[in-house]
Amino acid sequence: MPKGTTVEILDNGLDSALEALISNNKATHLLIASPFITEAGVNAIVERINSRNANAPKLRVVVITKFEWIDFITKVSDLSAIQRLYNLAREECQDQVSSAAVLDLSPSLHAKLYLTNLQGITGSANLTHPGIHGGNAEICLNIFEPSTLSALKKSFIGLADQASVVNESFLKNIERQLLRLEKQQNQYGELIKAVNHLQETSKLCRLPVPKNSNLESADYYGQMVAYLRWIRRGDGKKTKSALVNKIAETLNDGKRQNKNSKRDAQSSVDFFKAIEVIRYPTRNKVCLTSFGEKVANAQKSQRKAVFEHILRWSENSHHDRRLRNIMLPFGNLHKNEHHTIESLLKELKNGATTGSTCIERNWLKSLGVIDLVGKNPHRYILGAIFPKGTNSLSEQLNIISKSEDSLGWLRNSL
Repeated sequence: MPKGTTVEILDNGLDSALEALISNNKATHLLIASPFITEAGVNAIVERINSRNANAPKLRVVVITKFEWIDFITKVSDLSAIQRLYNLAREECQDQVSSAAVLDLSPSLHAKLYLTNLQGITGSANLTHPGIHGGNAEICLNIFEPSTLSALKKSFIGLADQASVVNESFLKNIERQLLRLEKQQNQYGELIKAVNHLQETSKLCRLPVPKNSNLESADYYGQMVAYLRWIRRGDGKKTKSALVNKIAETLNDGKRQNKNSKRDAQSSVDFFKAIEVIRYPTRNKVCLTSFGEKVANAQKSQRKAVFEHILRWSENSHHDRRLRNIMLPFGNLHKNEHHTIESLLKELKNGATTGSTCIERNWLKSLGVIDLVGKNPHRYILGAIFPKGTNSLSEQLNIISKSEDSLGWLRNSL
């Protein structure tokens, strides 16, 4: 391009511009935002990174994308390609990349950006074969002007602040579920059921509501502890199937189990194992973990530890940030201020319903993370087990979930 040009229009793929962007041996980081990512797109990135001079500084790579079941099922995005980016620093580009982080901004990500400290490309092209090599009708801008690059970096950080950092367990969980779905892809009705079930079980489990009571007064934590103590009384002889049956009977008010109650009970058992309060010493036996023993022995003193396990599980394994979203408004409250259930709903994304919010809210309430204002079941304040300390509530949540460790360098570089 002509010397002195600060902006160039790209309307025939990103091939040559991307090569110049990544191959520049003075580049120190590579920031990518792309809703769709395929093997061809990652091949282009890997080839260009590995073509850098051996004496060039190692790149820090951050990728923001989205994880939507339908995108993987229809092959517009490849999970294996995203996994390659996640492992760049450990596998394909370990000599050229010092760190690599992948973030999820589902379902809202639409931006496309490829940015270093020296050059930026933004427009309509995804990190796919037609986006990189041409084939789609795309228009992008190739930018070199320093102040614009700085503004783009700030915009990227703004997207990162809305996203969740992906870890290996999350990627493996998605991979397992996709393998299961692929086996059913010829049975359309079963596929839809499977996707819906995955969405249901990725949320906090809804434990039984006491008979003659309602959702407002459900003590989820207390009920979980009761099941843990039931397991302990069995002295190692309780089975998974017996635990499922016990929960299912409670779900069905002591009546004969039905298909729905048994499915929900199995989800509860899976949830107990996921937050590490139970384990399976043999194929069908169930017993308490050392952490589960602590919870069963000292229910009240273990509330914060259980909350920390649940927060990590929901964000890392299922990439679900609803608990964080419910709690964040409390971080700015003054003494005696409170939130209503309606205001909490506004903090949730993806069109959450009042019912689903009650489940998450009741877990927080039963753990003492949030407390009722008087006896009003709709008004809440921040609970006593999560006091305001030297760190803000947001910082305390980040410490628990460790969701920002790989992005500190990026914010500190501004």
